[in-house]
Amino acid sequence: MPGPVAPKPQPATQIRKTTTVETHTRTTTVTTVTLGGDAFVRSTPAPVPGAVGRILSMARMSGSSEVRAQAVTALAAHPGSEAVAAVLDIARFSGSTEVRAAAVRSLGRIGGAAAVDAILDIARFSGSSAVREAAVRTLGHSGHAAAIEPIFEIARFSGSSEVREAAVIALGRYMPDDRAMAHIESIARFSGSSRVRAAAVRAMGGF
Repeated sequence: MPGPVAPKPQPATQIRKTTTVETHTRTTTVTTVTLGGDAFVRSTPAPVPGAVGRILSMARMSGSSEVRAQAVTALAAHPGSEAVAAVLDIARFSGSTEVRAAAVRSLGRIGGAAAVDAILDIARFSGSSAVREAAVRTLGHSGHAAAIEPIFEIARFSGSSEVREAAVIALGRYMPDDRAMAHIESIARFSGSSRVRAAAVRAMGGF
């Protein structure tokens, strides 16, 4: 007489639960799967929606110039039209020299003809010599040949010896072009500032 038949094993019941966890830095999707009494958890981080808008808000509204400068620097990683327009506006009109200089450097990282034109305007006309100096150095790093002649004019005629010196360094260190060499030699011979002439001689040695 056959013995009792063992019951067939039943497939384990799978229970899936998905939740969303938000923090100030990111949104994380947490999926919990329960299978046969064992629970498995998987987390999938995702970028926070509207991150650019939040950075823009800090760049404009923070009470700390250091925070605003850092926010403007971070915007260089988001070169969309909204961010570029905001950085340009901050570079021109922020009440903090530190923030305006940071915005100029961000424009240089973003790049493009419009950014270079804006930096040229700032290098010529900003009311702050520190911001003009940052703009000239940024133009040197940009490597745009169209900036050589404007930088030469700044090296000759800026009212700040620090800005003129920065312009000479930009011509010599970052743009080893025949025109740059001729301009630097002219500055080394004829500049009214011994400090600027010395910078030009040093720059000539870098070619």
